[in-house]
Amino acid sequence: MANMRNVTIRAATLDDKDASLRLYEQIDELHRQARPDIFRVPDGARRSETFLKKRIENDGCAMYVAQAGETVVGLATIILRRTREDSILRKQYYAEVDEIVVDTAHQQRGTGTLLLEACLDWARRQPDVTAVTLGVHEFNANARRFYESKGFKTFYRQMEIEL
Repeated sequence: MANMRNVTIRAATLDDKDASLRLYEQIDELHRQARPDIFRVPDGARRSETFLKKRIENDGCAMYVAQAGETVVGLATIILRRTREDSILRKQYYAEVDEIVVDTAHQQRGTGTLLLEACLDWARRQPDVTAVTLGVHEFNANARRFYESKGFKTFYRQMEIEL
């Protein structure tokens, strides 16, 4: 699909399971380190083949991997969403970038940009989709700066107070 500095973006397959699980572990560890009050090491399998299969084979979802040579160095998932229409809300179709993960050894090389572009291209091809959203934790300053540099703006902020 796309190529930058010998990185190719392609649709994920179940053959990418081990590499995908390795990448998910990196992002999970980042979350556990930053917010151990919320994130924990699971008792069993962290993510199953069924989890990946749903993302890979679901028409309302696309999962991409970034490959450098024979090595998968990143992944991204985008999911179709819609708001329900009610007395104050309009029905809206949008896509949500669920995650972009780039191997720590391959960051700052344009891989995240290629993965995001693949997600945005997919969203543009979906009927009635008017926007792409994503969530990013406040502690992940690098991700926030990356998304802001690509034109994403905060439209909703969720706050908390510890008791």
